[in-house]
Amino acid sequence: MNLNARSFIFIFAMTFLFFGLTWYFDKSKPKTDQPQVEVIADEFSDRRANVSDLPLSRLYLDPAGKEFATLAVDDQGHFITTSWTKDLPNELYALQGRGALVPVQLSGQEKNAVLYSQSKSIKMPVVAIDHYSDVQVVDMRDGKVYLGEYNGGQIAFPAEKPSGDAIVLYKNGSQYLPMGIYEDSNFDSFAQISAFNVAVQTPAKPSFMRTSGEQLYVLENEYQQVVFSSVGGAISEINLPFKSSDDEKSIVLPINFDREIEKESPGNALFPMQNARSADGEMQPKKGGYYPLLRRGINNASGAPKIEVPPRYYAMNIVGETPDAAKANFAMSAMGRDFIEFQGTIANRRVTKRYNFSKVSETAPYCLDLQITIDGDAKGLWLTSGVPDVEIISNNAAPVLKYRATVGERTSVEKVKMPKQAVTYSDVRADWICNSNGYFGVILDPLQGKPDSFQASLVPGILDPTRLTTVDAGHKLYPADKFPGYEMLIPLKSGTQIYRIYAGPFQRNLLGKLDKIFSVPATGYNPDYEAAWSFHGWFAFISEPFAKFLFLLMQGFHALTGSWGLSIILLTVALRLMLYPLNAWSIKSTMRMQKLQPKIAEVQARVKKGDKKAQLEMMALYREHKVNPFTGGCLPMLIQMPFLIGMFDLLKSTFDLRGASFIPGWINNLAAPDVLFSWSTPIPFFGTSFHLLPFLLGAVMYFNQKMMMKRKATPGEELDEKAKQAKMMGNVMAIVFTFIFYKFPSGLNLYWLSSMLLGMVQQKWMMNKQPPTSDVEVQPKPTSGLKKRRH
Repeated sequence: MNLNARSFIFIFAMTFLFFGLTWYFDKSKPKTDQPQVEVIADEFSDRRANVSDLPLSRLYLDPAGKEFATLAVDDQGHFITTSWTKDLPNELYALQGRGALVPVQLSGQEKNAVLYSQSKSIKMPVVAIDHYSDVQVVDMRDGKVYLGEYNGGQIAFPAEKPSGDAIVLYKNGSQYLPMGIYEDSNFDSFAQISAFNVAVQTPAKPSFMRTSGEQLYVLENEYQQVVFSSVGGAISEINLPFKSSDDEKSIVLPINFDREIEKESPGNALFPMQNARSADGEMQPKKGGYYPLLRRGINNASGAPKIEVPPRYYAMNIVGETPDAAKANFAMSAMGRDFIEFQGTIANRRVTKRYNFSKVSETAPYCLDLQITIDGDAKGLWLTSGVPDVEIISNNAAPVLKYRATVGERTSVEKVKMPKQAVTYSDVRADWICNSNGYFGVILDPLQGKPDSFQASLVPGILDPTRLTTVDAGHKLYPADKFPGYEMLIPLKSGTQIYRIYAGPFQRNLLGKLDKIFSVPATGYNPDYEAAWSFHGWFAFISEPFAKFLFLLMQGFHALTGSWGLSIILLTVALRLMLYPLNAWSIKSTMRMQKLQPKIAEVQARVKKGDKKAQLEMMALYREHKVNPFTGGCLPMLIQMPFLIGMFDLLKSTFDLRGASFIPGWINNLAAPDVLFSWSTPIPFFGTSFHLLPFLLGAVMYFNQKMMMKRKATPGEELDEKAKQAKMMGNVMAIVFTFIFYKFPSGLNLYWLSSMLLGMVQQKWMMNKQPPTSDVEVQPKPTSGLKKRRH
């Protein structure tokens, strides 16, 4: 077996080993710890119309009504359906009155939307809306009704979605009016179809929308700007101020997305988004200076709402069996600089909600207290976490849902599988729940009694879009449907309940500080908020202990230098020093193997490949010269692997690197790729900016393998076949790694680049240090037997 094949087998074996360990640890969890998961269907069925309530008619091919053609929406003599055949008949027959069949003529077709009508001169009434609403989407092939959620010209499906074309209906009062066609996962409004003769109706916006009476209020301190809505007495915005000379206590730094949105879409860089009232009077929106933790909807260029967040996705809103619960109007009953109170009614239950900044907010930042009093039965009411906006980590969104549970004296913090629809964990008494985007999030901690269950739900991106959709919107770099949000909910109880809300950065030291503040030594209680911090990586369960150790070292270096970039480089040096013996062992073994190559080639040329005799001779040769091909290369790599993976996961998971600059103008954010220069039109794979560090890394890898291939041989000696293969493999790997690392955070590239350079220095030093030795003498083997030569 040649060395290249051995290397490939090792890589594949390690890959399967790690995946096997992941599978084993997932499967080995006790069965009793697994929560029961139930799909939530009741709410959807309540919101979905019955087919008997919809204005549907059957169309026939013959006047006797024996040959069924299709279902259609009957809209005052107009019949709208979807195309069911290539050759549409010019005339169909519709049931009308007491079963009489009347002819209807084909009067319009565009794409797969088809209109039959008794009279071409009468305009068909259709509806067009510009706000969020439930809609009924009907498959005309079988009459099946699907619940859709319309917002901003797009439709999302919280449960099932139709497999083919369907007609979209909107409920206006007691009537269902045609709105458009759902075709190829897109919505086309009938008002825009030129082939149809339509009369467009525009219903008034529901009273709960912001432009129709919603009142906004603001509480603000050094760590948070919290915007409250009169709809549900809920939180519509949580904005975190950036660290500045005016706000030195904040630990949040701006990144390139913040600067781009402020420049390209200033209407979405307003804080708060709309005028609001504070304890000091009217507050006007301010441009920039904050990070929006929650999704806030999308404004147009002038700052007017374009796509509004449905109130059911507000944070700390109360939702119930029907959509109306989330739309309940609350009155602000009291307000001060650090508190606000709302009162309202939800389905004949009187509800009071009082928020105030934590009494220990100076020492426990980003914390808010909520007291909810419900007079009446609270069954079926849930409290929402809100939907965090998107953070891009290593070129991907990285949302994390967690909960902490206590069983007996044992506590554990578990990740929740990202839901594809709404699910309930019915047998979990969660101490707290956590909804995070990777770097920021919300922890909702009930302080009086633990809920009997919790819910996790997917929120379609087109209903509650991320602010990133405004970044280079013309090229759709971050389309809304590709970045769904997630929400967690806990059930409410009658009487008074108190909740602690943490809404801020998931920095490990800060969360650990909160644990110390809120722990109760007398009872041994510790909230364990630090566990809400997550490692991002495939093998985090292996690398986490090593990453925590490396994080302590990196913090120490930062305390000395004040620079996270220098800390990464110094940590790389420390890691190289710790692993120096292993690396030295590997290099020495490789050098001995290079000197043995002529002897190995002689044996392979003399003995038939694959012959057992050749294998025995090779093993004897390795023993004689104290060379082990596995321990020289594979074993040191295997021992180093947890440290290397730990370093990768650490740099992808450390909040402190987000927005931290190393070389201003080039490496402005160690948690994102470096940007040497940028352009406006996206190029496939490269995007709109050029990242230099990956190319420097590729160049260093190329020269490193070139140096490794250098052998102490006579001038003019050509490489053997294996050396040529290894050289080609090294060149290919340099190119591959350049592309693999192209969209990795600059902190990762900086670490790997530093590590490669230090490795080259170590190898060069050891090669120069090694005394010159003659080539291994090629001894002829006896023709009879394989007896060991005695000296």
